[in-house]
Amino acid sequence: MRRSMRTRGPRGAVPHVKRTMRQLIKTGTRQIVGSELQRITAPTALLWGRHDRMVPLRLAAAASASLGWPLHVIDDAGHAAHVERPAAFLREFSEVEIMSRGTEGERS
Repeated sequence: MRRSMRTRGPRGAVPHVKRTMRQLIKTGTRQIVGSELQRITAPTALLWGRHDRMVPLRLAAAASASLGWPLHVIDDAGHAAHVERPAAFLREFSEVEIMSRGTEGERS
């Protein structure tokens, strides 16, 4: 009988999954320069898991400060906050959506 992933621990702890994810990130990720990000005119906010190990919170805080985008931190969540803490993610997302309604005409 095959044990579930839950009894074996998180998938990220499995060595072959770690290797695969590192390779995917290395080959499929490119940095977007700040000047490109500054051209975004739609209301934008960052929703971040406090314990994100792939893209640490300090990077989100720096992006928030340099771009002027609000940062919403989801406690007890990592990189996949929408999966790990869906109710908290949706609360923050709803707050962002409500805030963006009031700024839609301000960024054009």
